[in-house]
Amino acid sequence: MSPVWAVVLVLIAFAVVLRLRSRRKKWPAVPVYSRRIDGFQVVAQLEPDMPGGCLFDHGIQYGKGFQRKEGPALPHAENCRCATLPFSFTSNEVFNGALRNFADIRTDIPHLPEKPANRLVDQLKRVESSPLPPTLEGYVSAVDMGKLPDKSGQAVRDFLTARYEHLNGTGKTTAPPRLSEAEVAADNQE
Repeated sequence: MSPVWAVVLVLIAFAVVLRLRSRRKKWPAVPVYSRRIDGFQVVAQLEPDMPGGCLFDHGIQYGKGFQRKEGPALPHAENCRCATLPFSFTSNEVFNGALRNFADIRTDIPHLPEKPANRLVDQLKRVESSPLPPTLEGYVSAVDMGKLPDKSGQAVRDFLTARYEHLNGTGKTTAPPRLSEAEVAADNQE
């Protein structure tokens, strides 16, 4: 076979390959299915005379895709300033932690950022779920202000003083009743 015929055959083969490639359809990209998680979260207002229900219900998430289907009855008391915030996240956002840090507590304590305010709420939940210390100093030391920013120290101490006086004057608030394991299992079956 002469070299001219070899070149002609290569050119014909190249033309056929180009023709077949141009005829081939481009398949559209398959959309990725992403399930959405919809629900609600209770957000409280951190203030000295907030009801105990506000403190203990802050951060509760509920809705169709959650173990808890219905939220707490709001308002907790006459001075309750809790709100329910709706949310909707994709499953990827939930996997990356969107539900863990969705809404921070609202506060009027000066120089207290949101993350330390949430730590303060956790400390208050821990302290107020046990018997109230007999003295203000016992209450303040039980709250453990060491994890809070130094700038907000006096403002937090003033808040704790007012909170302790509120708890002493109106009676100790207690944590909401916890569901038993049988009630949780029955709730899951529904």
